[in-house]
Amino acid sequence: MDKKLTDEEILKKIYNRHSAFFSDYLDDSKPANNEIYVSIDIEELAKELSVDSQLIFRRLYYHIDKILDYTHTDGSRVHLYTPIAGENKNVIHLPLLGAIVETADEIRRRKTYSVVFSAAKVIILLAGLSVIIYFL
Repeated sequence: MDKKLTDEEILKKIYNRHSAFFSDYLDDSKPANNEIYVSIDIEELAKELSVDSQLIFRRLYYHIDKILDYTHTDGSRVHLYTPIAGENKNVIHLPLLGAIVETADEIRRRKTYSVVFSAAKVIILLAGLSVIIYFL
């Protein structure tokens, strides 16, 4: 169980497992519900990721939440993860998580496109340079 996990892998796995739950609340045919914090099963998540559940808890609580939470102008804090929210345990702020995951995906796509286009430019440049050298 000595697997190296990135924060992004943990967050994506949580989002993929629970995004359907939140979309159910967005359905107009169901009664309005303001629950944006969704309970997550850390034990099950740890099994899926082949790591210890304490590693997942510690990463979420001591590291990831401290980086990704934010404060409103009125001073209230919004946490990505909290171990207790009312009667629920181990909850994640699903809309915030969705925004984080989508932003990370967009950044990755942009970087990939940049690398691909840069490589294409280099290939075209080298081809042009070889044609010039050939005709000299």
